[in-house]
Amino acid sequence: MKKYLFLIHILIFNSYAFDGKDLNKLLQSNSCEYCDLSNADLKKKNLQKAKLTGSNLSGANYSGTNLKEADLSFTNLSNSIGYIANLDNANLEGADLTGVKLNGADLKNSKFFDANLTNSNFSNTNASEIIFDGCNLKNSKFRAANLTKAKILGSNLFNTDFSGANLSNALIDSVDLTNSKLVNTNFDNVFFYNSILSGINFAKFNLNENNFINNTMCDSLLPWKNNNVLCE
Repeated sequence: MKKYLFLIHILIFNSYAFDGKDLNKLLQSNSCEYCDLSNADLKKKNLQKAKLTGSNLSGANYSGTNLKEADLSFTNLSNSIGYIANLDNANLEGADLTGVKLNGADLKNSKFFDANLTNSNFSNTNASEIIFDGCNLKNSKFRAANLTKAKILGSNLFNTDFSGANLSNALIDSVDLTNSKLVNTNFDNVFFYNSILSGINFAKFNLNENNFINNTMCDSLLPWKNNNVLCE
């Protein structure tokens, strides 16, 4: 009986472990595409410009790691941890970042096209000039994040927490902001296009009619109106 239990334990462990050869390949060549790096310890590594297309990094820990200009397109980063990592100008097209924790990371100029970021945490990140295009950001957190000049396009922001975030000079087009948390958010010079902005109190923000173009704003409060907009 003990023998069988031991074998089951080994099988379970191996199903969650990274491939040692893949890890060595990455550390030696700075390139490991379509590799198994799940649950790997990549903390405080220098992986600038690393090529990781299609690799499995689910559960990996790359906190404090330099991934500047890395190619992380179509990777699985679900439930991974990258506290204060440097992802400046990284490519995360098509990546799965479900449940990722990137608190305090540098994401300036990074690009997320068609990425899944549900339940992700980007709090206290420097994400200026970041691009989210066609992304699912449902239930994600951007508390106190720097999102100046960000471009958020065609994305789902349902129940996203932007409390204390700085989105000044951002461009927001074709998004759903339903139920989003906007406490102490900086929306200076933000432009909203073709978006669902219903039920949101914009009266407290420094915005005017020119900041809103072709949006759905049912039961919203606007700075230039005294009453809720029934549907605009």
